[in-house]
Amino acid sequence: MIPPLSFFILYKTRVWRSANETGNKVVVATGASSGLGKGIVEYFVKEGAEVVAVARRKERLMALKESLKDTSGVVLPFVGDV
Repeated sequence: MIPPLSFFILYKTRVWRSANETGNKVVVATGASSGLGKGIVEYFVKEGAEVVAVARRKERLMALKESLKDTSGVVLPFVGDV
């Protein structure tokens, strides 16, 4: 689990949001099918945010969405290359 930092500025995932202000927010995370990007998606979805998860591998995005279906947030998978 990612520690609750006041701001995330992350290489490759391009997420600049306050972890304390995720209510009614949409977070966009690239590289979301594995590694750091996946961790960012998991963290913010568990905090209740809507997360647009962008990655090239559709199968992994769908698996990520399925694994987080019982959390308070929403994963919106988007296949693409940034």
